[in-house]
Amino acid sequence: MRKLKFWISAGACLWCLASPAVNPYVAGNENSVAESVPAASVSWSPIAIDSVSAHEQKLVKKKHLLEFTLNVQLPAAEEKLADPVRAWWLALLTGQTGIEPDGPLISGDEVSTYFRKAYMDRGRDEITQLVRETRRDTLDHRFNYAFDMTLTRVYETKRFVTFRAETYAYSGGAHGVQYREYATFRKSDGHLVSWRDLIEPRQQTKFSTLVVDGLEDYFGVVGFAALSERLQITDSYSRTSFPLPKGNPGLLEDGLCVQYDAYEIAPYAAGQPLAIVPYASMKRLWSKVGLSLWK
Repeated sequence: MRKLKFWISAGACLWCLASPAVNPYVAGNENSVAESVPAASVSWSPIAIDSVSAHEQKLVKKKHLLEFTLNVQLPAAEEKLADPVRAWWLALLTGQTGIEPDGPLISGDEVSTYFRKAYMDRGRDEITQLVRETRRDTLDHRFNYAFDMTLTRVYETKRFVTFRAETYAYSGGAHGVQYREYATFRKSDGHLVSWRDLIEPRQQTKFSTLVVDGLEDYFGVVGFAALSERLQITDSYSRTSFPLPKGNPGLLEDGLCVQYDAYEIAPYAAGQPLAIVPYASMKRLWSKVGLSLWK
């Protein structure tokens, strides 16, 4: 019996030694950060997060659906990142809805309330006008409007935190439009990290080839010629000079995310193309800023 207890104890110790270190914060583990990381192994704490939500749905003229939804995670008001993350979120909302605030919006609740009301008021007026313009038609029109945004913290280390915003917007036509945006913020000063910040200028050519490799994986093709057949880019490009997304880089657990919007480099049917560049491939490509974030 003593031998059995010894081998059980020894096996447990070996398992502990062999287990990989648990990452302090990865999306989906929001409620178990404290439990999953031994206190002695972590010298920092994830930022405090506040949740903001808004939802309204109504029928206009008894049959036209109008809906607005927000589910957002933002740094708590006392956090250093509260203002820069809220400013990024506000810019996304303005760009995707076309609604310009008529004054300062201080808190997340103020932002969500303002955009919910503005979107619903504008949508009601536009649908009402469309109904008037088509009242003599014999067709059974359905003028449905919808806007749905989710913003989530997806990865965090002691030096940076990355958020992802996913949006679906519909205002008529054959289909809606989906958006996916990443934003990585430096925790020391709230700086929104850009492509120029991360990549050493002399290594842009090498980085471009890694992006193309990732896109070949996304489209399930082999070779640049096969990839080019799937793309829809008007400017000239090559394997070593491929355009980066208009959106920001996303530093994630499994690599650097290069996320393109629908229509940005490919037809709508291609979705939202993305490439994940493994960090092992980035060792010689980081700029000084990038290296300081990832070291």
